[in-house]
Amino acid sequence: MLYDGPNERLYYAIESGPAETWAGLPVRHLSSNSWLVAPGPEQIDDWFGGWYELPDDDTLTDADTLRAALRHPSLAASLKEVSR
Repeated sequence: MLYDGPNERLYYAIESGPAETWAGLPVRHLSSNSWLVAPGPEQIDDWFGGWYELPDDDTLTDADTLRAALRHPSLAASLKEVSR
């Protein structure tokens, strides 16, 4: 997982799959032709952000688990509070 501090975004490394399975969720799907510039693992700080967990074949976030978490009612309530 990568945290982009200035833009307040989280990036999860997951297996590629169809973007439409994320429809209606608060995510932006980066396609295989997208670029994400990320700092080296040694460059982590509170303002800039950085890697919380480096992606490799053993640590990819499970897409189904992430999707279920994003559909959880408590997230929807939190997003409504933020948008006020």
